[in-house]
Amino acid sequence: TWNELDQETHVANMTEADGDLFGQAVFTGDFNGDGLSDVVVGHPGEAARGNAGAGAFSLFLGSTTSLTPGGAFYQECFGEVSEADDNWGMAFAAGDFNGDGADDIVVAAPTEANASNVTSGSISIRFGISSANCGDGFVGGSEACDDNNTDDDDGCSSTCTVETGWACVGQPSACDGICGDGFVNGTEQCDGDGAGSGGETASCDTNCTAASCGDGDTNATRGEGCDNGLGTTDTAGCNGNSAAAQAASANCEVPTCGDGYVNSASTPLGALGVETCDDSGDSATCNGFDAANPEYACQPSTCGDGYANGADGEACDTSGANTALCNGGTCLLSQCGDTYVNTADGEQCDDGDTSNANACLNSCQWNVCNDGFRRTSSNTGGTDPGFAETCDDGGADGNYGCNNSCNGYGSNWSCSTNCSSTWYGENSPSSCSNNAGQRSRCNCINGYQDNNFNNTCLATCSTASPNCDGTLTNVAYGGINSGACSDSGGVATCVCNSGFSGSTCGTVEWAAVWPIFTSSCSGCHGGDLATDCTLSLGGHCIGNSVSTKAYNQSQLSSYLCSGQTKGGCASSLTDAGGGMDYVNGSTYGTVDRDRTMIDEWVSDGQNN
Repeated sequence: TWNELDQETHVANMTEADGDLFGQAVFTGDFNGDGLSDVVVGHPGEAARGNAGAGAFSLFLGSTTSLTPGGAFYQECFGEVSEADDNWGMAFAAGDFNGDGADDIVVAAPTEANASNVTSGSISIRFGISSANCGDGFVGGSEACDDNNTDDDDGCSSTCTVETGWACVGQPSACDGICGDGFVNGTEQCDGDGAGSGGETASCDTNCTAASCGDGDTNATRGEGCDNGLGTTDTAGCNGNSAAAQAASANCEVPTCGDGYVNSASTPLGALGVETCDDSGDSATCNGFDAANPEYACQPSTCGDGYANGADGEACDTSGANTALCNGGTCLLSQCGDTYVNTADGEQCDDGDTSNANACLNSCQWNVCNDGFRRTSSNTGGTDPGFAETCDDGGADGNYGCNNSCNGYGSNWSCSTNCSSTWYGENSPSSCSNNAGQRSRCNCINGYQDNNFNNTCLATCSTASPNCDGTLTNVAYGGINSGACSDSGGVATCVCNSGFSGSTCGTVEWAAVWPIFTSSCSGCHGGDLATDCTLSLGGHCIGNSVSTKAYNQSQLSSYLCSGQTKGGCASSLTDAGGGMDYVNGSTYGTVDRDRTMIDEWVSDGQNN
């Protein structure tokens, strides 16, 4: 089985680079005296200690299973100085030059410069180890490590054993703390809780370095969603650790529109461009994120951008286009009277007022001839088709009232001798009112009118006057016959007194009047009118005592029955109220004051 060895993978603390020439020279020998062959590999082009082409070699120790890395060596390991272009490690030799039973290493540097700066070349020799010699930098015999010293607490003890919590590799041994064991050793800045429990904590990354946003290690325990390792610099997928990001609590978080931090390197999901603002949602100047309309997320709010930003006062946004519901230019809901002409909503004009006498009606249509509205203003230009009108009756009939050009009156405008009936109308009426441009009517006597615009007063009124006294045939207390005609039917109607309604004034609206007028005196206990007679109001006796009943009966009887006999009331009863505004005799006309007094009498001193 062939195994590939390279300096990047198998040599500690070494990084591959062009011109290293790893493997330029290879030699074998038992350099640690354990009876197994070891291998040295030269890389003469290595930039040792920052000196290009100074050279180095790596040692691989033999074992019963495979070669194990034994470390990388520079000239300093041999007490010399690495210089540019020495090409140390270009060739090797091995042999037991001191007779101790272990092979020694000879390393050639063919272009080493002498004191005169002449590239005369040189060789270096390192004697092999025939037995363990702790502190010499070579791991031999029973040594588990050898860091070229006999100090304790540096990973490799004074007896060349690996100390607890450490790991040592190579020759001389390089020792460092074991990251993850929970103890802080070597170059570790931290390790778990530092008391034996390893792993990530809010203050320590998994690589045993102190946790901080921008260190390149995403520490979920401290709440990081990402860490690009670039300090304060933002990337498309991660917010940096700038002061602004910290203020928004968005540092080392995956950028989202609405996190309150403007990441100019990030384009929100579905948006048309990178973030230019972020106010943690909609604001008067910035659009928030809406999954249904993500195109303008975290972009400046403008009417017409297609996103209805309520915080900016927008009720709708149709990308500048007028619709039946939305004004494209204002981003407000379309309504007549808002001064914005939205033709998609059926508007022809919109002057924002309620007048129907100017160019634009309050229905947001042009005021034109024969629309029934007289226009007093001139043409306003543009698409305005109207003009100032003399009259406008809606164009019903150009012969009567206003003509169909709205600039004068029809041939039959003035009243004529058709108004000839002295009963139904006036002869030769003194004037005809144009009624602001509407058709004229004949001047008729009170109660009649020219209903059909034909200069004739309606002659069918009151040919049979209705009975306007409610249900009583002889006493018209409910109303009077006015003789007035309806505009279309030509039928005389009743004018009812207050408290009555209906075609014959027979419906009582004042609750106290009707029962009083229709009831008669009847004794609750034997019919003694003087002490025990009462009126019935809705089936209930008025008053709770004989004196209250008698007083109420006396007052009501005087008001209703004075001077005559009506419904069983005694004709001898007289007015006891004093100063009442009633009419004596056979005809009664009640007035508001009397009704008020009756109401007071009925309710005085009792519960009804």
